[in-house]
Amino acid sequence: MKVKVNGTLMAFDDFGSGPAVMMLHDFPFNRDMWRWQAKTLANAGYRVIVPDLPGFGESGAPLGPYTLSSMVDDLVGLLKYLGIGRSVFLGLGMGGHLVFDLLKRHPRKVAAAGFIATTPHAASQEERLLRDGQLELLRQEGPKALIEDIWQRIDRQNGRAGSSTALLSLRASMEAADPVGLSSALIALRDRRDFADYAGRLLLPTLVVGRDADQAGLRDKNRLLKSVPPKCEKHFFSESGQFVHLENPSEFHSVLVGFLDSLGNCRQRPEVLSKVA
Repeated sequence: MKVKVNGTLMAFDDFGSGPAVMMLHDFPFNRDMWRWQAKTLANAGYRVIVPDLPGFGESGAPLGPYTLSSMVDDLVGLLKYLGIGRSVFLGLGMGGHLVFDLLKRHPRKVAAAGFIATTPHAASQEERLLRDGQLELLRQEGPKALIEDIWQRIDRQNGRAGSSTALLSLRASMEAADPVGLSSALIALRDRRDFADYAGRLLLPTLVVGRDADQAGLRDKNRLLKSVPPKCEKHFFSESGQFVHLENPSEFHSVLVGFLDSLGNCRQRPEVLSKVA
């Protein structure tokens, strides 16, 4: 399905019926990243909306540079088009950064939040240099060179999982990204806000899923645990890289469905949600 939101064409899938769950993909992929999870959640009794973020997949890219906040505004516009007042939002990587922005600026739209392999922190100096290098590679050699560079990093970071059938299937989705989308998303990720202090004060149901398979994973885990609410639901996969939903699909599905099913038992007062701002 496609609809024009804030002047940009957005493509999305809309599966099932029941409480709304919106799943947000990572950079530089598209909604195909969630195809297995979307079907699982739809079969479990949820309405699952899976958009291509601006500049990725079948969604158009705005004419000028855009930010994570402008992406969030498009997501809010999509909710309005679909007639959905509130939704659970689940995000991986860049998608998780969007969920933090949603919580900060549109708290009444978020019934619950899930962060998969996401840090609430602003980009470190190391990451900023990486993004600048990727931007220069994109300018000098084009999107194919950038995608190849990113793919090599994914393959090195994920070890045996990097060559898995599920992960290899995402290569085509990377190659479908619009050059303007790639450039704007790199800038947005490089310049993103820091939500670490804010994350620790969240009052709504929250799920955190991470990895601790290597030193990078352990570092991210330790930083994340210092920034999230102590009572949120946390799961860390010891045998996974960045893409825990593809490398441990059965366990990940169990965690995800269990978290969503538990929300039916919550009796959260509206005034509590309103404090998340």
